[in-house]
Amino acid sequence: MNRTAFAVFLFAAMSLLNGGRLLAQNAPSAAATPREVVKETTVTRTEIVKPPSPFYVLGRGIANVVTCPLEIPRCMIYDNACVPILGFVGGAIEGPFLTVFRALGAVVDIGSLGFSGKGVYSEAFPDFVFQARWVPKPEEKVVVEKTVETIRVDTPAAPAPKATP
Repeated sequence: MNRTAFAVFLFAAMSLLNGGRLLAQNAPSAAATPREVVKETTVTRTEIVKPPSPFYVLGRGIANVVTCPLEIPRCMIYDNACVPILGFVGGAIEGPFLTVFRALGAVVDIGSLGFSGKGVYSEAFPDFVFQARWVPKPEEKVVVEKTVETIRVDTPAAPAPKATP
């Protein structure tokens, strides 16, 4: 074997044993292997809610005294969208209760001269009748298609009983 062939053979053998790299110092060591690091991050959001100003509360009270009767048609429209036809009846029953509740909240807002703060209002019962839901959110309909294959296996008929003499 000549020297050139031996050098090529030796170079190829070293390259294969070294993972195709030319020098052994470029080979990764056990300590330098990349590791997968999983980090879990929790994000918390803190929101500072300032109480409403007395002028806003007083204006809310005046607006709710004027618009509180709109709770009746709002409830009828909302309930009819949820349950057609019967919703008008349910909304006609629910509406006067929410009308009285909104009117009492307005009286408290005006009677306290705007210093009642948030009062009886929340996300479920917003500050004004126009901020409330008049129509429910549309539901997302998911269509699931299934293919059902039925395999019919015919079982052989049971042999007829033999007649005994």
